[in-house]
Amino acid sequence: MDFITAFSLPFFTGKDLISLTNSTKCILPLKYLRADTNLSDTPNVYMISNVAEDMHTYVTVHEFSESDLCIYLPKYIMDHHFIAEGDTVGIKKVDLPLVETIEVTPLQKGFYESNVDAKTEIEKIIVNRYQVLAKGHLIKVRDWYL
Repeated sequence: MDFITAFSLPFFTGKDLISLTNSTKCILPLKYLRADTNLSDTPNVYMISNVAEDMHTYVTVHEFSESDLCIYLPKYIMDHHFIAEGDTVGIKKVDLPLVETIEVTPLQKGFYESNVDAKTEIEKIIVNRYQVLAKGHLIKVRDWYL
């Protein structure tokens, strides 16, 4: 396992990354791309660990950064795993099994009361934003969490 300094996405300059705010995508240094021998179509998945809190989660790579030696994560991931700006986190490339189905449970009743086509909305968001999920992961659909 490597160790790397973590910052939230707003610290990464030069790009509008608002679309990554509610996602499992991160920005990694280019050295991780160079070290990767995975040439398949599956996303590159990394386990991010807050060693001090004995907590971890999984992320995929949105892009690689040439100049930084930092990982940039969505703020909600950092908050949920008690990672402060500038903390050192563990990072390790992992291969996770592919799944065919997931079970989601809305945590707010407003989701049921909305006029949203839930199945279509959830599928679109998972495909575009959450390429890797773990049990207990929160997914934001509009203003609701699942």
